[in-house]
Amino acid sequence: MNPRATWIALALVGCGAKTGLEIPDAPMDAPALPDAPRPPDTPDAPPVCIPGEFDVAPATADVVFVIDRSGSMRLALDGREPVPREEWRWTLLGEALGVALGRFDERIRVGAKFYPDPIDVPMPSPEIACRSSSGIDVPISTTGRAAVLSTFPRTEPFGGTPTAVALAEAASALRRAGSPRRFIVLATDGGPNCNDGPSIDPFTCVCTSASPDECAANPDLGIYACLDDDRTVRTIAEAAGSGTPVFVIGIEPTMRPDLVDVLDRMAVAGGRARTAPGERAFYSVRSEPELAEALDAITGSISRCGFVSPSVPADESTFSLEIDGVPIPREGWEWVDRERGELELGDAACEDAGLPGSRIVAIIDDCP
Repeated sequence: MNPRATWIALALVGCGAKTGLEIPDAPMDAPALPDAPRPPDTPDAPPVCIPGEFDVAPATADVVFVIDRSGSMRLALDGREPVPREEWRWTLLGEALGVALGRFDERIRVGAKFYPDPIDVPMPSPEIACRSSSGIDVPISTTGRAAVLSTFPRTEPFGGTPTAVALAEAASALRRAGSPRRFIVLATDGGPNCNDGPSIDPFTCVCTSASPDECAANPDLGIYACLDDDRTVRTIAEAAGSGTPVFVIGIEPTMRPDLVDVLDRMAVAGGRARTAPGERAFYSVRSEPELAEALDAITGSISRCGFVSPSVPADESTFSLEIDGVPIPREGWEWVDRERGELELGDAACEDAGLPGSRIVAIIDDCP
């Protein structure tokens, strides 16, 4: 095997990145009210302002999972290789995702973007190894879960980690779908790379391969293994800024801990960073239970925390929320789309709302 072919073979296992991640009931003295409008199913049927008390209903949401299919997803969670397929990160992620998606009902529409594209040649060029086609692989729908899960046994991980490109396609698909509540869940075990832009210098960049010197040693090829952190963080921030928060799950690196901070930056930019003292901003995973816990926490938040009020206030000061008669502080929730009555509870209120028998009530004192 010539040196160039040898380097490609090594890079495709590490390029994915051996970052390891290696890289209502109205008040009794109130006048009779018309029936409360149904929660809106489409933008053509927005709620109106009607005074009184109303039960709020769970809201719909669109979720696109952006899933790393790079070569290092063949490793075990602790970085060991080679291991049988049942121990691959890829396999374990699919199994954990299947359990977590069981929390979703018909209100939650699911889609997916896997990256890079499937590779069916043993020695692909860097361009093929980094290819991520336009669009998403699983269209957003209420039946998308089955298609997402079926991808894991049908395809195998191989190639680079074009994270920024995949995230941009997912964000675009969610904007076109038009749901006011939309999310991206990124699951990766690699530092983002596959950026062959003119500003990338293989002699000075942070190389995501197993050996930090490989990019400079093979500049024509190494440019694809240069860390693509700035573009990826910017892509995530743009998605979050346009109303699509991004959750970040990362398999904790072992060989390249210097790249973990990139995942923290990505999680913070996505607007759904973890805030527990001493914890990483991203959902850090080192074991199967941690992977299952991360996915369960994220999917649970998406399915439990969004609600629709069948009446919306003409004046914000006349509107309030209660859980079992206890007011929710104004800072404990936010409007997602006020015109459609869609709102989202913060962590504390969401936890209370998830208790068995809990009742969430919207109160509108007046409609001037």
